[in-house]
Amino acid sequence: MTALSNIMVRSVVTVHMDDELSLLETLFENRRFKHLPVVDEENKLVGIISDRDLRDELSPFLNTPGETARDEALLRRRAHQIMTRNPISATPEDDVDYAARLMLFNGISAIPVNDEKGHLLGIVTWEDLLCHYTRS
Repeated sequence: MTALSNIMVRSVVTVHMDDELSLLETLFENRRFKHLPVVDEENKLVGIISDRDLRDELSPFLNTPGETARDEALLRRRAHQIMTRNPISATPEDDVDYAARLMLFNGISAIPVNDEKGHLLGIVTWEDLLCHYTRS
């Protein structure tokens, strides 16, 4: 048995519920990750946003000659308006196989890892699981 604490990414970039989508867009563009946990003031997990969630909300005309004021206004929407609330999560002690089953059966590609009080400690993605299984 391998615990998630052995494979999770601990330095996680997070956002808050009132952060504008323009910030999320910048984070996704400048970093190599695909998920942003949404936390409250106490670092408790309240939601998650994928790059796909954001892409689905924004206009394909942004930064093109066809851009309109309405397209640009979408960037001022807030994270809480598009986040998945109460995301499926795990604890550091949970087994890697358990996390793999959670992802598979729920059609998700990342699982936030929390302590017993809901504070975000890290994240595990399908890529982390693949790396683990190919090393095993």
